[in-house]
Amino acid sequence: MRNSAIVIPKQEETKVSPRCRKLVKAYKFERSQQEITEVELNRAKIVMVDENGNTKRIPILAEH
Repeated sequence: MRNSAIVIPKQEETKVSPRCRKLVKAYKFERSQQEITEVELNRAKIVMVDENGNTKRIPILAEH
């Protein structure tokens, strides 16, 4: 049986600037807001009103 030595390099701590942290936080927040908006749009019913005031429901196919 052979023994192998697996060498895992140690990650050096990199200093992350506060600006970078702020961007990451903002990106994650906006991504979650986009997901909420997409869910709300999927549940929405879209209706069109013509010049006579008649309403017509517009079917939208959900993406699978």
